[in-house]
Amino acid sequence: MPLVGLEIQARRPDGSRGKVGVTDDKGEVSYLPSAEGQHEFLATLPGKTAARKEADEGLQLLTPYRVVGRSWRWLWALFCVPVGLLLLISNINRGRRATAS
Repeated sequence: MPLVGLEIQARRPDGSRGKVGVTDDKGEVSYLPSAEGQHEFLATLPGKTAARKEADEGLQLLTPYRVVGRSWRWLWALFCVPVGLLLLISNINRGRRATAS
């Protein structure tokens, strides 16, 4: 059962805090981070907590999420793998020629 209308707040890497949005009928909210670093999302579930019988602010959920920049390693792999294979074939052929002579 999704939580509809739950307000989600975020603490950004620079320390600022702001409202991200409210959950939709699927219980989802989307967020596009503007900076890399550690983001923390905070939501307060309404109702009673297990420790207290009377209604209070509710249970607070804190979720850390790390945003990292785009990795360019795949570009290196695209370059290094073919070059490595060419060097391997070249060394094998050189070894065969040396053995044959």
